Amino acid sequence: RFLLQNYPTASLKEAYRTGSVQGTYQKDWQQLVEEWHAVLDTVKVDSVDEQGARRIFGMRSLFEKECPHVVSEFAAVHDKYRFALANKDTAKALQFLDRALITADSVSPIKTEWSYRNLVAGYHQKVQSAASLQDTTVDLQFLYADAFAIDKEWKTAKKYLAEGERLFEEKPDSVLRPALETRKDERQWEIYRQMTYEDILPDSSDFADALYRTKIRTLRKAMEQERWEKMNGYAQQLIDHPFNLRYFDDFQQLIHNLIFRGEMDRATEFIEKLSFVSERDRYKERLQQEREWLQFVGGR
Repeated sequence: RFLLQNYPTASLKEAYRTGSVQGTYQKDWQQLVEEWHAVLDTVKVDSVDEQGARRIFGMRSLFEKECPHVVSEFAAVHDKYRFALANKDTAKALQFLDRALITADSVSPIKTEWSYRNLVAGYHQKVQSAASLQDTTVDLQFLYADAFAIDKEWKTAKKYLAEGERLFEEKPDSVLRPALETRKDERQWEIYRQMTYEDILPDSSDFADALYRTKIRTLRKAMEQERWEKMNGYAQQLIDHPFNLRYFDDFQQLIHNLIFRGEMDRATEFIEKLSFVSERDRYKERLQQEREWLQFVGGR
């Protein structure tokens, strides 16, 4: 993005064609990096942005490879995994993900995805066999804890949970804190496990007691599964809570679905409340799109 904003598109195409950034831009690579860092320093980010960046840039970029034109075995398999996932072909997706894990250049992000997808598919014993206290990411240790908690093997589950907490305390992350809080409370952990791995959506009472992160994930699953009665019930409760803009995408999807289902008054409530707390220009643009959608569908 930095290169496209500051140099012609033709330069980026030439750098890709030749495999030489320095030769194309007529600047030392270090100078380009320094300019890029200077731009980054002007961009406001929060912990959600940082987590997204870690996931996106956790794999080597095009220009960090010896030959950008050669697609590695890992990249090819991972692309097939994503395609199968998009087509909702779970069996094929897991097969490709198994192969991606073996060939991965960056093990931790892929192993995390592999563990999560296998738990969702019901293969928790497979994750148990792969569990290791030597893995150094909080996400992985929490997933290992989930795998053993599903089988009520609490002693082992709490061992991995403790390791995840230790790693978290070494480097606290506001995005991961709710995940830790969820697993530190037995009832919260059970609600989360049932919703995430067993497709058991909580009733109104459990939803009311669930932590905010679990509420949003439950809402997301209800929308994905087109369980509209559940979605409406969850929306009725959420409107009375302060909005956490970390989950703006989910709120926008909720608004869109409420309008589609004819719940115009509820959708309007969410739009107005989000408009009051949203400061980012991009958020305001997206809310305007929902206002236009509301007007189109409801004639308002």
